[in-house]
Amino acid sequence: PIRAVETKLKIVASIISAIAIGYIYLTYRSYKKENKHNISESEGQSKSV
Repeated sequence: PIRAVETKLKIVASIISAIAIGYIYLTYRSYKKENKHNISESEGQSKSV
């Protein structure tokens, strides 16, 4: 039973990590798209940081 639990945990962990990576990737893409519209405004801010 211990091995079955380990495999289940590995599957769950891989699913969670895949969802997290996909979510981060999508939010990153949408963030980049939004920044393209506000380049003139964000350029001064990014330089000061």
